[in-house]
Amino acid sequence: MAFKCGQKPGTGRYVCTGCGEDLYLDDDSDKLPPCAKCEKCEFKQVKTFLTYLLFYKVVNSYKPLIHVN
Repeated sequence: MAFKCGQKPGTGRYVCTGCGEDLYLDDDSDKLPPCAKCEKCEFKQVKTFLTYLLFYKVVNSYKPLIHVN
């Protein structure tokens, strides 16, 4: 799914579909700006395992993912 400038897609890493420039939004209220490199206004969200882990920890009140006895 592609996001356009001015949208608030949420916290995460986004990549410009025109040139591949990375952009990170660190707050859910942040709006996507035009790309700093090529000024295109279309981004795709990059979903990584690290993003999943960070989300999991925030949602689950920083409980560890692995319990060691």
